[in-house]
Amino acid sequence: MQEEDDPIQFGFCEKYCPVVLNEGWLVRGKDTFECGVLGRRFRCFEEKELNTFKQNPGQYLDKKKLTVPPRILFMGVRGVGLRT
Repeated sequence: MQEEDDPIQFGFCEKYCPVVLNEGWLVRGKDTFECGVLGRRFRCFEEKELNTFKQNPGQYLDKKKLTVPPRILFMGVRGVGLRT
């Protein structure tokens, strides 16, 4: 167990799931699905992603930085555009 003063060294994707990030989505991983690779900690979203990551971690370690395409949702006020 780590002491309070010793920060956890996360991988390139910080606390986000590397498997889901590879698919283009930014989803925070859970601490129950955490594993270590090359002295860094990686958190996955669910057990399925954790097993996928463990089978071939090199596929997900090639990323140099977090890059996710922006997704924007525009919403209007209720009733706007009903009669125009």
